[in-house]
Amino acid sequence: MEAWLTEHGIDYKAEAYHAGTKYVLKECPFNPEHGKDKPSVFALPDGRIGFKCFHNSCSGNHWKEFRLHFEPDAYDHTYSQKDGKLFEWGEPLPFETYTEKPFQDFPSGVFPLEMERWLDSEMLYLQRDRLNIAVSALAVLAASLQGKAWVEHPAGNKHKEHLALFLAVIGESGTRKSSYFSEAMKQTTA
Repeated sequence: MEAWLTEHGIDYKAEAYHAGTKYVLKECPFNPEHGKDKPSVFALPDGRIGFKCFHNSCSGNHWKEFRLHFEPDAYDHTYSQKDGKLFEWGEPLPFETYTEKPFQDFPSGVFPLEMERWLDSEMLYLQRDRLNIAVSALAVLAASLQGKAWVEHPAGNKHKEHLALFLAVIGESGTRKSSYFSEAMKQTTA
């Protein structure tokens, strides 16, 4: 952050702030008269960054607006950082490009018997394949267990993490994706 602020000629004073850093600016870029209100850029340890001017007329100015003030085209390109160099993203490729064989259906016998029966009945009810229904069920199970179960590192270093599972159901509009989740969510309130 220091390099970015210096590169853009922004005068600041760094201070500790909630285990991160607060860069108190000499003046607000949107109104130089706001310097006494201590406009600041924040860099938090989890990677979040922000901007705040405490003057009412700047209430809608956040990091994005602050960055655009100094880099007007910052969000206009399709570039990403790789090995310290910018490269342009190509056209998106279909999933088939990355798979050597077509997607397979979700196997039977993975879930407890009651859940297997539920999946089979949902397949009939929704008239859809097992894969999308099972993935939706996994997402609901993962959400239900969040904060209630932990995974401990097997090396015995006492490192624990919450269970986390991130899933996405991707499909054309109108293919009943919402129905899968709605039906799966009903099981958490039954």
